[in-house]
Amino acid sequence: MRDGVWSRLASGKRTVTRDAQGRASRLEVTATDELGREFSAQGTVESRFMSMSYASMLCWCNLVKWSFDGQTVWGEDQDCWGPRLWRDFARELKG
Repeated sequence: MRDGVWSRLASGKRTVTRDAQGRASRLEVTATDELGREFSAQGTVESRFMSMSYASMLCWCNLVKWSFDGQTVWGEDQDCWGPRLWRDFARELKG
């Protein structure tokens, strides 16, 4: 919704910057809607917790301070992994 006109997203991208432990620390979301309007939001992770809702999914749930269109808003980001993929990724970080 922008200027009172709603449109679906046509494309988008989520870019993640990670800390030394591999957790999301900064995020950027860019997208274009079906009317051709572009959107960009930048976020900083303020707090997080890890949840394993079931054995095949590990999820970092992040509280994010977002900035877009000159506004600051609060929201979330979920960074979900298969446990084996996360383990392999974390091992690579340690070298």
